[in-house]
Amino acid sequence: MNLFKTTLLASVVAAAGVGTAQAAQHTESFQVTITITESCTINSASNVDFGDKVRSSAGDVTANGTINVTCTPGTAYQIGLSNGDYYASGSRRMAGTGGFVPYNLYLDGAMTQNWGQNWGTADVASGIGDGSAQPYTVFGRVSGSGNVNVPAGVYSDTIIATVAY
Repeated sequence: MNLFKTTLLASVVAAAGVGTAQAAQHTESFQVTITITESCTINSASNVDFGDKVRSSAGDVTANGTINVTCTPGTAYQIGLSNGDYYASGSRRMAGTGGFVPYNLYLDGAMTQNWGQNWGTADVASGIGDGSAQPYTVFGRVSGSGNVNVPAGVYSDTIIATVAY
């Protein structure tokens, strides 16, 4: 009976493939890839609201807004601002019921550097992405001579901010 058990156990082990070498193998390699592309987005842009101005009062009116840009780390970018819907004779203008109110947008708080959209020049903001939102202040001014004695009413313009990378 002992011989029978030994033979039966050997048959079960052989049938299960335990302890036997495989006859052949074949291998194939494959690649694992990813393509990382540069990316930039304007997350938000706040309005530049000059508020209320008494019609006959002189003096400049200033206001600020913010543009938040997020770019992939190491991505060089530039931010440009369009001239607006009512640009004429070298000036941005807000339109309203009484005509136009000229204004300008600047890169710097001293309001000496015009913010335009001439790529590769000093009139655009530029930076290098770090993967987080980077804020840029838009400085705006309506000069005193541009807002005196214009007809009362609401004046506005639409600016398009563009990030190029």
